[in-house]
Amino acid sequence: MKIAVVTWLINDVGGINSWTENFIEGAKQLGHTLELFYSTSQNRLNCDEHAKICRGRFDLLPAKHLSYRDKFLSDSLKTLQPFDSIVFAHPSPHPTKQHTGFAEERNWQKLYTDTKQRKLAVFHDRHWNRTNSWFAEVRDHVDYAHAAQHHFIDAVAEYCRGKIPYDWGMFPLKMIGNNFQKKRRIVWPTQWLSIKNHRYLVPDLYKIRIPVDAYGGGQTYHTLLEEIKKVFRDDYHGGIKKTYNPNSIHTYYGHVEYTKLLSALKEAWFSLDLSCQGMTNMTHWEPLTTGTVSVLENRVLLDKYCEIPQDCCLALNLDNVAEELDRISKTPMTQLKTITERAWKYVQKCDSKRVVKEILSKAF
Repeated sequence: MKIAVVTWLINDVGGINSWTENFIEGAKQLGHTLELFYSTSQNRLNCDEHAKICRGRFDLLPAKHLSYRDKFLSDSLKTLQPFDSIVFAHPSPHPTKQHTGFAEERNWQKLYTDTKQRKLAVFHDRHWNRTNSWFAEVRDHVDYAHAAQHHFIDAVAEYCRGKIPYDWGMFPLKMIGNNFQKKRRIVWPTQWLSIKNHRYLVPDLYKIRIPVDAYGGGQTYHTLLEEIKKVFRDDYHGGIKKTYNPNSIHTYYGHVEYTKLLSALKEAWFSLDLSCQGMTNMTHWEPLTTGTVSVLENRVLLDKYCEIPQDCCLALNLDNVAEELDRISKTPMTQLKTITERAWKYVQKCDSKRVVKEILSKAF
């Protein structure tokens, strides 16, 4: 099958990028032919069909550009004609200032209404009716809806209204390996957003007696900058090294290429995510593919839609988080190996080829 994968320019797209990239890889392993397109209201987009393009907080995946400006729309629709099906890796552009306020703002809908192929829309947000409400305007042109997390299934059901078949699936992942030489250090890979709860740990980070390597960026970094200066030795924000506390063992690396983050996970025994809204994020899953112990907030594991078993990770509470994390950092080696071996067996359910086969069998 020849599949067109269409996505849009979206802020904080990290997990969506990973889902899209792994979906494409899994489908290719199954023998399908895929092409990725970024559809925008712009005349041009600096993307490359053969290489990733770094845009600071995220990369543009290797892709072609589909403009939905009036003067390009006809050609964009013709580009999609040869494909057997269309997968919208995110349902639509968000109705933000970037995508609204001009006469052609709803031309993106013609990629749904003026194409004849079966269409699959992937949901990465349980609040689509707030963040992406205009997607409801093309409901009659969606053939199958897929929830990228179990946590989103009720929102997808609300969208489908009993008229569109839908389901959820495991997050497609690349299996990296579980036999790497590791050290007792903590990778903290989440974006610095309020929901990631950095504020609970940063002031007390000095209590953690093994190195913590923090990555990512966002508004919370700036909010906590004075605390960061007290507890981190080096700060590489913006690609410029600043040394704050020479007595600290902790480092803030900021935004780095994905390969560097992956290397950090391979070498560390622990990966930390303090978000507690129940969603099973990419930063929860990915450590499992590198033989690293995922350390999660307890409420994530207690959520009815959590996709990771409690015995495949370690849990802590935001109350006294520094003390709990220090305790976890001393977990006996035999227990760490037991957890990672168990998690490695479980995460095979997320193998991209296996996940994509299930999605396509339901959708097409």
